[in-house]
Amino acid sequence: MIFDNFTNRKKYFTIHPLFEKAFDFIRKAEQEDLPVGKYEIDGKNLYASVQEYETKAIENAKYEGHDNYIDIQYIVSGEERMDFLCIDHTKSKTDYNPDKDVTFYHNPEQFNTTIVGRGEYC
Repeated sequence: MIFDNFTNRKKYFTIHPLFEKAFDFIRKAEQEDLPVGKYEIDGKNLYASVQEYETKAIENAKYEGHDNYIDIQYIVSGEERMDFLCIDHTKSKTDYNPDKDVTFYHNPEQFNTTIVGRGEYC
């Protein structure tokens, strides 16, 4: 997991060949105040979801993992508490769904927490 400020995004461009395009989209989305929706950036290789929502109560949170896609959660305004852990430390609740690239996990007893604020991502 990466947790950092948007100003440091270039440090991570070598991790994955699509990171630069992803961060370019984030900058564009913020500058142009793009409406809520799903945006294809590079076909099915790279897409973005612009969302507005109320933070869920922790008891309603779903722990998820992805095998093929990488989530970049960028905060435009406010802040979000994000809990995370190594998926080896919990049991899956569902089988892997290849169509949605997601596995859901049982809520763990122990996890790490960080607060992600405006202009930050993880």
